[in-house]
Amino acid sequence: MLKKITLIITILGIFTLLILLNFSKPAIIDNYSSLKKLTDNTKIQTTGKVVSERILYESTKLIKLNNSIEIICNSCPNYLNQTINVIGTTETYGNKTQVNALKIKK
Repeated sequence: MLKKITLIITILGIFTLLILLNFSKPAIIDNYSSLKKLTDNTKIQTTGKVVSERILYESTKLIKLNNSIEIICNSCPNYLNQTINVIGTTETYGNKTQVNALKIKK
């Protein structure tokens, strides 16, 4: 009986965290200096024109925006010279803060 109650409480807790993560508003970032002040795994939103793209490995791309923000994108199409809106999470790689894309819109 106690194991069932513990399982139910755990599942409710995970569900609550999932709802908070999906419905939390991302921080609006418009330049790299604002981005590097944030901690890792902060949900952000940014907009910019794609100035360069390069393949890191297999289907993973590094996209650089005109505001110097770098986006890591998995299996995404070519966005070169297009303005995109990105929602993602911050991560640090090699002493540089980047955005791991969750959603990209043209």
